[in-house]
Amino acid sequence: MKYTKTFAVTLCVTLLLTTAFTMATTSCTAGSNGCATCKADKSACETCKDGYFLTAPTCTPCVLPCATCSAGKTCTTCASGYYMKTTGSTTACDRCILNCKICNDTTTCTTCEPGYFVETTNSTTACAQCIQNCATCSDAKTCKTCKTGYKPDTKTNTCAKSDASASTPKAVMMFSCMVFLCTMFLMM
Repeated sequence: MKYTKTFAVTLCVTLLLTTAFTMATTSCTAGSNGCATCKADKSACETCKDGYFLTAPTCTPCVLPCATCSAGKTCTTCASGYYMKTTGSTTACDRCILNCKICNDTTTCTTCEPGYFVETTNSTTACAQCIQNCATCSDAKTCKTCKTGYKPDTKTNTCAKSDASASTPKAVMMFSCMVFLCTMFLMM
């Protein structure tokens, strides 16, 4: 296993969180620090949330790229952009191809990251970029949704810049109003 800066940071944060939990409290609270359920006497976590594993008395985050794990480095499922690779009796999470969100191996991508689409060439797949200003597409010429600030142009099958004079969507205005009202309420 390669030890990267991300791995080191994850390990340090994990140790700090575990130490802080142990020092700060001797009482378990379900829902905090990755703990799903506590022992009856509240002395320790009994089960952990997905993405954590039990290190009595607390739950410790799985090391990336694990989404769920049975111990720090023993992945049971992989994070987005990784797949479960088995070599002999060892399993580990390995990186999908570039811009791939879900894959079966390093040559078969089933779902690409936003802004990319699955392109198959000679029994291998790759994630090719959508046309400019397109958020999701099914192929190089068909844009399903445009990026924010752009709208579909049916004449050219591209995404054209939205008019600056176009009105703000009602949902955005309602959300902004709710944030303002909540902020004002909290300040009272």
